[in-house]
Amino acid sequence: MRDTRPDEWADAVTADRELRASAYVTAGLRALCYMHPDRVPLNQVVLTGVDERLDLFDNECEGLCGV
Repeated sequence: MRDTRPDEWADAVTADRELRASAYVTAGLRALCYMHPDRVPLNQVVLTGVDERLDLFDNECEGLCGV
């Protein structure tokens, strides 16, 4: 989105910033909210194009561990 739709990226960055300045912050939450899972503002996220996080939907253990 950042590279292909800059207007929408700017809107997302604004929404991300407003999320931390909104009523949610004053409602007694103990941590700030972020849109990106790295918990940094969108305009500071390093976007490499490669998502190295574990995909919990495709890495199923098929129930053999008893969980």
